[in-house]
Amino acid sequence: MKITYPNPLNKDEALTKLKAALADAIGKYSDKVTDIQETWDDNVGNFSFSSYGFTIKVKAIVEDYLVTVEGKIPWLLASYTEKIEKILLDNIAKALEL
Repeated sequence: MKITYPNPLNKDEALTKLKAALADAIGKYSDKVTDIQETWDDNVGNFSFSSYGFTIKVKAIVEDYLVTVEGKIPWLLASYTEKIEKILLDNIAKALEL
């Protein structure tokens, strides 16, 4: 899975907002996810978590004017890829609102 979203902010502003949105999401879904791992190397974030027995791995690259999210969806969840992509895009858009 790979999605891109136009970033209306500069890289640093977008990073601040996306990190805050991620922290909120972790709190909101803490009853559904476990084994949460989050690391950042400048503008590249790597995340993994488990939910309902599945492990999800995602990489986010935040650049001036563009956010790219790449992830590995377990094959048993492949039929939900479009829905997952829409949820990610909606959340990125909300986080980056001006």
